[in-house]
Amino acid sequence: MAGYRVQRVETLYEGWRKLLKITVEMPDGRTMAREVLNSTDAAAVLPYDPERRKVILIRQFRAPVMHVEGHPDFLEVVAGLLDGDEPEACARRETMEEAGLRIAKLEPVGTA
Repeated sequence: MAGYRVQRVETLYEGWRKLLKITVEMPDGRTMAREVLNSTDAAAVLPYDPERRKVILIRQFRAPVMHVEGHPDFLEVVAGLLDGDEPEACARRETMEEAGLRIAKLEPVGTA
């Protein structure tokens, strides 16, 4: 989207992750501020069993879910921080650690 420009980035908190305040100038000259939770690069995998035509999801402890919903877990795709690895290596490692699965073939879907 043309015409948007980052004016300022402030670090509000720095720990395991960073909380940033980003001030953006909009095309009409007004500014807006947004808080952004910034973490390191990660990879996510949605294991799929083509014979049974089913995806495999895992349950993980998530403090924000426990805080808001009252239960400690969340059903989600396999994911993890790269920790210096290439995305494919991270995807394979996390799929084995979290789901006990070896992935035969990875099909990249996208990056963000």
